[in-house]
Amino acid sequence: MKLDKSYEAINARKNEIIKNAMQIDYDKFELPGIGFDYEKMMREVGYTIEEMQKIQLDHGVGNTPLIELRNLTALARKYAPDGKGAKILIKDEAANASGSFKARRASIAVHHAKKLGYKGVIAATSGNYGAAVASQAAMNMDKLVTIKQGELFYITQALAILEGYERGPAGNTSLTAAFSIAQQMNRDQLLVVQETEYTSAGKHPMPQLTFAKTNGIEVMFGNPEDEIPGKNLIFPSEPSLIKAREYDMTHARKSYIKNCINNYGITKATEADVDYIMDEIKADREFVVAELEGKGIAIE
Repeated sequence: MKLDKSYEAINARKNEIIKNAMQIDYDKFELPGIGFDYEKMMREVGYTIEEMQKIQLDHGVGNTPLIELRNLTALARKYAPDGKGAKILIKDEAANASGSFKARRASIAVHHAKKLGYKGVIAATSGNYGAAVASQAAMNMDKLVTIKQGELFYITQALAILEGYERGPAGNTSLTAAFSIAQQMNRDQLLVVQETEYTSAGKHPMPQLTFAKTNGIEVMFGNPEDEIPGKNLIFPSEPSLIKAREYDMTHARKSYIKNCINNYGITKATEADVDYIMDEIKADREFVVAELEGKGIAIE
């Protein structure tokens, strides 16, 4: 019988395909309701930190240098209160074999593929990394900060002019936030930026700005607080206007619960479901139950 290779048929078999490819039965880690036992899965099929370090080091990955940004630190201290202005350093992931931090996870993935007997691998970028960061922040962090696009371009240029490193702007999101946060920290503290996209392969800002202008985006200097996505792009008129803004984590937690309900189509939740959501989003029982019941979900 000929195997149906249509998109619909392949998508219907995706769980079977993943199970056969990874040789991991994810069903055994599913909890009743919406939960998933990550810890059990990692204990049974994952690698230890020591194993991952060895795999990476054996393939020219890791031990990337820490570089002190003396001039950017000096600029941050200029606008910081007395005694504040942590020392800013970057972890230069461009020193990895592929010139990217992504060599870290790729080294583990390829090692595992080889271990399973595969003769080659294929990878496709998806553009979902930002969504993954937001999701992880909701699960594991008490605070998430954001920046404005104009501030990102400003720090990209400052990094090139003051330190001689032409990177980004895709790789300077964390550095931009760090510039603001450093001004709130003491001078004897260190602030290390290990940027998720900190590579030499970032897009140059000038073509991006030209593209924005061509498509009707107004580019100007001013207060980034006045920036409106899709309408304008505002460079800070001075460095003190660069701010790391707290993201509403309550909104993120509520969104997570709403997605759980929609994705799993649940009409009622068990105590195990409630405990699972509490752990995932770092919220108390009262918050989770209130959100579920407010959306018509009964607690068994």
